[in-house]
Amino acid sequence: MTKDKKRKAKEKTEKSPKPAGFPFGDKTFYTLFLLVIILALFLRLNHLSSDPALNLSWSMGPFTDEGHVVSDARDKLFFGGWNLDDFFRMGVSGLVTVLTFIVFKLFGSGFAQARLVPILFSLLSILFVFIVLKKEHNSKFAFLGSFFLAFCYVYLMHNRLALEETTLIFFLVLSIFFWQKGEEKLLFYGCSGLSLGCATLFVKPLGLFSGLVLIIILDFFRRKSGSFFKNIKLVKIKPLFYFVLGLFLVLIVWLVLIFAPYREVVIKILTGTSAGRPENIFEYIKNFLNLGTNDRLFNRMPLIFFLSFCYFLYWFKNLKQNLKNSSSIEFISVLWLFLGMLFLSITNYHPIRYQMILIPPLCLLAGLALGKLSGMEFFKTKGRLTLFTLIIWWVILFTFSYNLLRLISVYQAMVFKSIILASLILLLLFLFYSLKPFRKGVKIGVRLRALSVFLLLILFFLIQLNQYSSWASNTQNTLTHISRDLRSLPSGSVIAGPWAGTVCMENSHRAIIVQNWANTENLIERFGVTHLVVFLIGGRVSWEGEFFRKNYPQATEGATLTNQYKLPKGMLLIYKI
Repeated sequence: MTKDKKRKAKEKTEKSPKPAGFPFGDKTFYTLFLLVIILALFLRLNHLSSDPALNLSWSMGPFTDEGHVVSDARDKLFFGGWNLDDFFRMGVSGLVTVLTFIVFKLFGSGFAQARLVPILFSLLSILFVFIVLKKEHNSKFAFLGSFFLAFCYVYLMHNRLALEETTLIFFLVLSIFFWQKGEEKLLFYGCSGLSLGCATLFVKPLGLFSGLVLIIILDFFRRKSGSFFKNIKLVKIKPLFYFVLGLFLVLIVWLVLIFAPYREVVIKILTGTSAGRPENIFEYIKNFLNLGTNDRLFNRMPLIFFLSFCYFLYWFKNLKQNLKNSSSIEFISVLWLFLGMLFLSITNYHPIRYQMILIPPLCLLAGLALGKLSGMEFFKTKGRLTLFTLIIWWVILFTFSYNLLRLISVYQAMVFKSIILASLILLLLFLFYSLKPFRKGVKIGVRLRALSVFLLLILFFLIQLNQYSSWASNTQNTLTHISRDLRSLPSGSVIAGPWAGTVCMENSHRAIIVQNWANTENLIERFGVTHLVVFLIGGRVSWEGEFFRKNYPQATEGATLTNQYKLPKGMLLIYKI
């Protein structure tokens, strides 16, 4: 037997026993998981052509950005080329563009067809969350984590939109899956790098904000050397070599296929979407604290929010031990949430669709928390609470308190109130930890544990389903109606504006998407524009109306209003020029 095999055999024998599950076995959990997948599929396909939920985001992104994402796929389908203007979405989401084109080629173009791609990847993400949790824990943990992800309202509703974030999350989870499989075969480490590279370069650069490249490297040193960078010379770095090689292979392919031939437009789309940065450390901290609350992410998933923060407290209580002995999925989930929040705070613009990269680690941590609770046969407070632990707990509780106050709509003197609330909770936890009955230990019956978990799952499901039902009972098909109504325009019409991709989704007209960095020069003559689409909000035209009037006065002065459509937050005007 080789040294490597001996080491793996030893690790297997030393591995801690799996926590006790419910009073039923794997087959029951597999059956329940199958039911979850079926119901999750139904909820995603139901009213597939309908408009996004009005309260999904403060921005109009859910209404406009689907047209942006599929623009190159439509151009290839109807006009024969991927890069026909300055808005080259394929430069940052090539894989999504190609897959959408294949769907359009098979089933025709439209909102429902475009949304099939993210729905497929959302179900695959749920499946792989189940697999990665099952591998390092058991089917109970796998079911709980996948259940939370499957029915999380924000995740579910974004799965129904033709945006890149759902596909991005799949490749991030797939990277973790291959990282786990690397213990069986070195090649899988390379696949992990390939998946992570695809997520960032061929789906969306937002993948960098997950911090998974750094996290996986840290997890490698943690597992191989027993501690960060100790005995680093003794570490066999071949797995890390394969992982980095996978990343570089994707980078080379992207440079050859995308960047080299389309350098100018790729640079435009990468630099043109800059969201601004905080000017000082205080603005950065404010960005960090406001994540999850400004767009009501945590408000819509309060139980996941609570359970994941509880798990943070538990994990950091035994930080030194967990850094050495915790499973990869625990370590990765904790750092993914933490680094994801840190990196997202770098920009001033992070709508809820960007914050979606926080949902998988939140669901994983919530599943781990509930799984450990269900297996806790004997509750006993062990050891002393060190000063370091108390400080870490207070920082976590301060963040939790700040978000909790925003969740219940308390906006005055939030920092001061968060300090007071965090300190009070910490004091209560310290007193609770010191109580004599808990120092001795309290037995928790299996029925009580199973009932508690069951009630929490029901509560979570009802909260999420209530939000979904509010939307499903009052669906609108405004975008589909507008796009189909514009089929009446003459054949060969060319529509320009930020909304062009959306209003052309169900017809074959050419869409020229205008942004402040794309398709602004010589617009009318260069593309033969016949119609302009302008958004009217609060009685005032949006920025594109002023842009058209200022830069193309002759065309706009003689323009005729041919169509107008009422939208939830304004009016959409179509002008013939």
